[in-house]
Parts: sequence; C-alpha cells; structure tokens
Amino acid sequence: MKPRKTNWKPNRPTIAVSFRMRPSSRYLRIRELDQLNKYAEAEALILNKYMNDLQATNHLIQRSIQIAEDKTTDGVKLVAKGSMTDLMVGFIESQSVLHQLEVVCENAVIYPETDAGFATVRRAQMLDAMLRYNGMDPLLMYLDQEEQLLIGNAVMHLIQARAGSIKGALPYAECRLKLKEIGLLKDQVLNEITQVKAQIQIDHAKTQRTLTPPKEGL
Repeated sequence: MKPRKTNWKPNRPTIAVSFRMRPSSRYLRIRELDQLNKYAEAEALILNKYMNDLQATNHLIQRSIQIAEDKTTDGVKLVAKGSMTDLMVGFIESQSVLHQLEVVCENAVIYPETDAGFATVRRAQMLDAMLRYNGMDPLLMYLDQEEQLLIGNAVMHLIQARAGSIKGALPYAECRLKLKEIGLLKDQVLNEITQVKAQIQIDHAKTQRTLTPPKEGL
C-alpha cells in the first residue's frame, strides 16, 4: 500500500521587513536653506535695532556738542531725544500772534530739523517794529535767517528777564508798552544784538576752520 500525499508543510518563522523612505538630498537642501533664511532674517532684525540705536546716539552726541558750543544762550540747555511730535503739549489759549511765533522760534533751537522759516521772518519783522517804536533803527531785516532766529531769541530773552515771562514780555514786544518802563535802555538792547551777532560770526569761523582740510606741504 502506497502512502498518500498531503499538502502539509512544516511551520516556518515569519520575518517582518519594513522599508523606510530616505529623503532625497534635494529636499534636505531646501529645508536647510529655509532654516538659514529664517536665521538671517532674525539676525537682520537685531542688526537693524542696533543701527537705529547707533544713529539716535550719534544724533544726541552731535546736538550736545552744538549746544555746549552755543554761547548765545544762558541757563539750562536741554537735548531732546525725539522730535516735535514726541512732545506732550499743554495748550494755552492765546490771541497773540507773536506768542505763537515765539514758541516756534524757541523750539527751533532745540529741534533744528523743525522748519521755523516763516515764524523766524515774521517775528523779525515784529521785533524791527518794536525797535522803531522805541527809537531805534530796524536791524533784523538785514540779517540772514539764522541770525534772525538767534538774535530774535536773545532779544526776547532780554525782555522776558525784565518782564518775568513770555506773557509779560508780549506788551513790550508788540509795541503796546515802551521798553524803558521795565528799565531796558537802547544801549542795552543794541549791545545784546551786537554781542550775539559777533558770537555767531565767531562760531561760523570756527566751523569753517574745522571743516577746511590742512594744506599738504610741498
């Protein structure tokens, strides 16, 4: 009797094989480039902040030097770190045009980037009228705009020192009262104008000497 054939097979161990896709080199380079771009952007923001701080610091240093060398004004000298728009202003109701012009001209010394051209010229005209009203010849009309600003400030400071405030100085500067009523004589006003004008010329000469390069020896 022949043995019968069967389909039985012995059990064999099953081996599980997993395959992992390796990312392509192109994908890796793109991801690396993206990370580098983000790093560069972050560093650029930090650098921009430092550059802004450096420019602001340099601006304050230059303004400090200018104010320290300015001999035309006395008292406390302030260096502002912002612009006119950064000021918190208290509004004072005033019907005086000269009062408004005076505030603009005074602030123009602290904030040189402010355009005070119109206010400077208009105030100079009013101060010339004041000089004529007090028996003096008008002088500011013959000066350039920078001299009008600085000499006008000096004259108004002189009047304010006697009157006690800007508001107190307005009647004298607006030709409603005579300067002699507060003890200001013609010679005192003219001497103040002469001294300030001479100091401006000295400062200009110093600036030109500083900017002119030394001549090279032959």
